[in-house]
Amino acid sequence: MSRERLAWRKLAAQGFSTLPDFFRQKAEKEQQEARLAALVAAHSAQRSVQPKQYILEEEEETESDSGPDTGSSSCMPASGVHIPSDSETCQKASPKYLEESEESEDSSSSSVQEQLVVMARDKKLGPTLCSRVQAMVGILNLFLDRDLGYTWRQASLVVAKSQAWRTRTWGNNVTCVQLIRHWVLHFIQTQELPHHKYSRTHSIILEDEDVSQEIRSELEGKMKSWDGGMGNGKACKICWDREGSSKTPGPKGDGQSLMVSDFLSVDWGCLHDDNSEVHVFFKAGKL
Repeated sequence: MSRERLAWRKLAAQGFSTLPDFFRQKAEKEQQEARLAALVAAHSAQRSVQPKQYILEEEEETESDSGPDTGSSSCMPASGVHIPSDSETCQKASPKYLEESEESEDSSSSSVQEQLVVMARDKKLGPTLCSRVQAMVGILNLFLDRDLGYTWRQASLVVAKSQAWRTRTWGNNVTCVQLIRHWVLHFIQTQELPHHKYSRTHSIILEDEDVSQEIRSELEGKMKSWDGGMGNGKACKICWDREGSSKTPGPKGDGQSLMVSDFLSVDWGCLHDDNSEVHVFFKAGKL
């Protein structure tokens, strides 16, 4: 294997389809670090004037293009829980810095964590949903612990590696990390658990009558070129036979036709007497 092909395979394994994508994302990462440094400087200057406010808009994932997009839009939870993004925690990777907010936010975070702990102990949950809730509890336990100092991304990575046996059903490690973060943020916003989609029926677009009718109309116009230009009512039958055998042509049409003429009356039905009936059989080609 050539060095060039080996290099392309390494880039593809890291999630970069082309070489320009690799340099583009690398440049974006450097620009993000510069913007983050400016944000941290501006934030530290405003700390003495106004209380801390977190920017909850998470930057694009650079680990892999697969998995759900958990940071393309603002993530302001309805319950008031503020989960910082990876871009905020890359400069100061410490939960002490990230959790220097009001006491109401700490109590809300604890309440969400307690809810998930109670749900994880529920025996009515299936094994798949229970494992996902346990992963959500694990990432909150690591992230909210001030002594450990895990960032939001580091906590999700540790939980994903601790549950590596479940990557068979969730995907690879990168996808698993993104899924866990997405599940936690989605639960904070909507209070909905990440249920699995097994045994759920999904309708397809071909079942739509309007779409199926348009497809049929399109195929009707192309059918003339598919049938070999034969006239209506004609068909070509092809069969395989051994070499050297005599070819016997098949009969044309449906066979000999037969016409029956009879006389009917309202009162007596078919016209007949005691010994005979009045009807005529007529075969084509014979009198």
